[in-house]
Amino acid sequence: MLISCSTYGTREIKSKEVDIPRSEAESLLDKINMLAYDPSSAKSDQLQLEILEIAKEYNLIPKDTSLDDLKPSFVSSLSTENSKKGIMPTTGIRGTAALCNFATTGEGSQLPIIILPRLIPILLIPIPRIFLHWSSLDGYTSCGSYLTGTGFIAGGRQTGTAIGFWGIGFSVFLPPVMANGFFGYALFATCTADYMEPWPPNNPPIILDEKPLDGIYDIPVSQSELSFKIEDKDGDKMDFSVRTFPDIGSADEFNKKNGIYTIPINNLEPKKFYSWSVELTDGVDTIKKEYSFMTEELPFNPFDEG
Repeated sequence: MLISCSTYGTREIKSKEVDIPRSEAESLLDKINMLAYDPSSAKSDQLQLEILEIAKEYNLIPKDTSLDDLKPSFVSSLSTENSKKGIMPTTGIRGTAALCNFATTGEGSQLPIIILPRLIPILLIPIPRIFLHWSSLDGYTSCGSYLTGTGFIAGGRQTGTAIGFWGIGFSVFLPPVMANGFFGYALFATCTADYMEPWPPNNPPIILDEKPLDGIYDIPVSQSELSFKIEDKDGDKMDFSVRTFPDIGSADEFNKKNGIYTIPINNLEPKKFYSWSVELTDGVDTIKKEYSFMTEELPFNPFDEG
């Protein structure tokens, strides 16, 4: 997964793009979202340090810059709280749809404030609005595409934009009430939210047919590979990570289709317990399975023992 980082100040390098494993990218995004959601929490210092360490590890920040140099400005930029209820923090999960029908309601605001359907006189042909924007501290959006038959359901804090919107809506601000709602059609709609559920619901990927079988004994020390099968009923491409303990081999693979995959291993020792795990994601759901096996006990050879 590609990650872009922009810097501000006097440095010559203003931005940088690096390719890091999807699991690390998702972990980084989760930490940033948690910190942005509540920068004054007891865990904020630890989150700040973890974010900077990941950035440093993947060279997203200049090599000659220490974490101590970055932390003061990093903390001050994220810990500024906004007291205006209608201004939303950026959320991390995005849904999009084209040629769609959607409805939104929640505790927030929208622009235009009042939306009425517009028609060309006599011809009665709809006149779409070029732009519609909404933001909610706690909202609900349901959006479906006539083009693909898919869509999304968004909940919680959210911001969204629709282009070519035609429909009806309202916005109310009577303290302490700040609410909005609208229904209509759009050429294109996009929304970022705390919670995003694709529609139809995503089928998580599965891992099966592991070899060696879990819990098996007397595996030859000459065993040269681990293998497993991955499947996704939706046909999504998948990323997986394989780890072993003690370390006899590992792998990180991306954009893989349904099929059987093998991981080379080496240096197995006799009569020793090994464990290995496979973590698999289709970009929406992540699953992890752990396995183990015991190697064979070799016949006693007195010459090998001196």
